[in-house]
Amino acid sequence: MSAQPEHPDAADALDSDPLDRIEPEAEGPADGPEDVERAWEESAGPADDQAPSG
Repeated sequence: MSAQPEHPDAADALDSDPLDRIEPEAEGPADGPEDVERAWEESAGPADDQAPSG
């Protein structure tokens, strides 16, 4: 009977961990490629101006 309350508690803690990890991870890659591309373009823009490779 003592294991019953412990089980749900452990499940909640375990579910909270993976859920918290999946939430940021799912949102990261979703806005990651777009953010990375923009950041790269912005970084490449000024970089090309400072260091002309023509």
